[in-house]
Amino acid sequence: MAAKLRDIYAPIEFDPHIETEKKAPKMEEWWTQVHELLGTLNISKSLINKMVAQSSVRLRIGCDELFKSLDKWNVPVLIISAGLGDILSEILTQQSAVYSNMKIVSNFMKFKEDKMVGFYDEIIHTFNKNKCAIHKSGYFNNQRSNIILLGDSVGDLHLADGAKDSSTILKIGYLNERVDESLEIYKNAFDIVLVKTENVDLMNALMKRMTDNKV
Repeated sequence: MAAKLRDIYAPIEFDPHIETEKKAPKMEEWWTQVHELLGTLNISKSLINKMVAQSSVRLRIGCDELFKSLDKWNVPVLIISAGLGDILSEILTQQSAVYSNMKIVSNFMKFKEDKMVGFYDEIIHTFNKNKCAIHKSGYFNNQRSNIILLGDSVGDLHLADGAKDSSTILKIGYLNERVDESLEIYKNAFDIVLVKTENVDLMNALMKRMTDNKV
């Protein structure tokens, strides 16, 4: 069932010629059906732990160095994901990549007696990340005026909408799908575009450049 849903909706998500406003309701349909499907699978926290441990998923090369540097220099890290927050958190935990400066906003499951019974809050999908509750909270009221935004979809361009007082936002786009069709769109939308890049070397270089003269 999940594969059938992906066959229906994924082409819409990645089609660079469909406007975001038209994609959004389709993504809402997709995520709603997936969440309903997940509710029938008797998911437990222990199962999530086991699934992640047995999976081949890995963070981008260099993330360990990057996260340590961001933590050392007290740089807030906000991760907004349209995926499953419980799985993302478990991946970070198992790869020793959880730090006190991190906050994750995603689709988190509700559990009762270790069994998944639903989801918290509203659905977060690819094209409504800028409307989630974090943007209405005080998270961005921290006197930080410069932001580096990383995203792999044009829907991520508004991830920092809650930061009304920011003076500079550097937008870095990771282009992984439909490169030939989407490259010009990404180049017009992001300040920097990285094509099929599996590392965070650019971010590590930026951090090194910004902190070289600091003690």
